Amino acid sequence: MKFGRRASVFAIVLAAWAGCRDSAQSTKDTTPTETGQRAGTYSVDDTVAGLHIPVLLQADGKESVAIDDLRGSTVVLEFWATWCGPCVEAIDHLNEVADQFATSDNIRFISVTDENRETVTDFLARTPIRTWIGIDEDQQLHKAFEINSIPQTIIIGPDGKLAARTSPSKLDAELLDRIQNRQKSNGEPSNN
Repeated sequence: MKFGRRASVFAIVLAAWAGCRDSAQSTKDTTPTETGQRAGTYSVDDTVAGLHIPVLLQADGKESVAIDDLRGSTVVLEFWATWCGPCVEAIDHLNEVADQFATSDNIRFISVTDENRETVTDFLARTPIRTWIGIDEDQQLHKAFEINSIPQTIIIGPDGKLAARTSPSKLDAELLDRIQNRQKSNGEPSNN
């Protein structure tokens, strides 16, 4: 009986690990130049509108936010979960990138999970994430961007258009600068 129980536990752990594998293995990255690549309801260069994060943590006193209200800033949505091994491994890298832009009002990092506030708060007490935390329990954002595996990164440009879909490991200052510079070259206003 011990073998059967161990096999069941192993199968559950293996399924959870496979379900949250790095999106680079299951999703083609889109960069700012790949117009037409899809991220759920949206393709690169589509305007992202009508989405709302109902619960925010660590957000400078804000309790919720509409994505539309962040227009003018590049928005990095990092989809993750506390139980996802690759997500937890990506936190240090995300913190490093967020720290590079800590003094910038032009880029807003939001780590989005569909878990409840208590689970996330307990996790954050042990493992700090230096971004806003978005609680998406109704999975509005997950559905809008067809987040089927995590971790996964969605980047919305200052113009409110979907700029990229990538894996957290490919998120860096160069990519974010490229998105910002594309914005400037298109003649769109930015907050620089």
